[in-house]
Amino acid sequence: MDEELSKEIAERIRMLRKSKNISQEKIAEICDVGRSKVSYWENASRNISVKDAVKIVRELNTSLNYLSGYNSISEEEYIRISEAFFRSKELTIDEKMIIIRILEDGMARDNYMEIYEKYKISQKETK
Repeated sequence: MDEELSKEIAERIRMLRKSKNISQEKIAEICDVGRSKVSYWENASRNISVKDAVKIVRELNTSLNYLSGYNSISEEEYIRISEAFFRSKELTIDEKMIIIRILEDGMARDNYMEIYEKYKISQKETK
């Protein structure tokens, strides 16, 4: 595993675990490993297996994408943002649906500049 990725995973495991007040012992129990192994993972001294990473993301209510740094926000933050978006009274339901379609389309292709351009076009059309 790439050293930068190992450090990213290590930092996110530690940060998420602490934010949820879960001990290294609890993570060790979930993964059926010793507590010292969890410490090694959190210090990027050893790489975590996919099997153990899956167990951890389930316990910490996150995703492998977030753990690996692919997504910059956690599942909880995503849910919070989504709820705020849908409660917003500044956009109509039709405007919200346009934004959702643009995001879904662009995310499927990972073309973020195209997402932004479509968003700007849709904003001009709704004015």
